[in-house]
Amino acid sequence: MYRIFHGARFAKQYAKIDGHYHPLIERFELRLRTDPHIGKPLGNHFLREKKFSGLRLHFLTYPDLKKIIFIALGNKRDQKEIIAFIKEHLQAFKKLAEKL
Repeated sequence: MYRIFHGARFAKQYAKIDGHYHPLIERFELRLRTDPHIGKPLGNHFLREKKFSGLRLHFLTYPDLKKIIFIALGNKRDQKEIIAFIKEHLQAFKKLAEKL
């Protein structure tokens, strides 16, 4: 069973999104705890994305630590910027996952 953590950027965006996305994301989070391979891989096996209508959830999986970090929410226009941000801070996210 994987443990899931919410990054600061995700938490801020989650609070601002339309409320009808909240149950979708919560159900996805429950499924993800037992099956971390849900979602589309983005270049690396540990960087994934899940689409909910027009909203995209970007997250990192760490199988060796049995942890997942939700990084950001955005739409298609934000995708390139979010992926660049994640790749730029991969080492920091890894260290965070090890500490949690």
